[in-house]
Amino acid sequence: MRKASIALAFAVVMLLVYLIMDNIHSKQELEAVEFQLENLIRFTQEPVEVHEPAFDTAVQFIWSYLDYEGIQEKNRIVERVTKNVADQLALSDNPNKKLPVEGHDGVNKSDVKDLEIYYGSSSKDKQQLFAAFRNVIDTGDEISESMRFLKLSMVLEEGKWKVDHMEWEKEQVSNSST
Repeated sequence: MRKASIALAFAVVMLLVYLIMDNIHSKQELEAVEFQLENLIRFTQEPVEVHEPAFDTAVQFIWSYLDYEGIQEKNRIVERVTKNVADQLALSDNPNKKLPVEGHDGVNKSDVKDLEIYYGSSSKDKQQLFAAFRNVIDTGDEISESMRFLKLSMVLEEGKWKVDHMEWEKEQVSNSST
């Protein structure tokens, strides 16, 4: 009887430890989402002017860069970015080279889902945008889905809107095996 009581007490303690750890993890996830929401609210308050062509270019850039199967079409990406971003993304040289996606190597397929873009501050030739979307990465061995947040600084260059700077925000990742 005493052994059963000790075993039961141990099981209760383990359950409490598990629940506490799960609660801590949930609180951290909630804090990350709250942080992103605060950034989004601060980022999108009172834009001076809205440049819809900048928005369109940003959407096309995200689809070109993060929604592909096999090899990304670098030409579709290059035409939507400044030289600075092209260099940052290693878009020179071999057009058949797989491009690195931040945080993921050996990607076979990448899908963008639930893309939302919000306007930020702007001027005559600049537009800040904030993108939120789910990115599903398939390496062939594993599928991971993450909530991605991307700040884009757009500039009007030679009559075309282009991505001049991009900054990834913290992401929420969930993995599953295929």
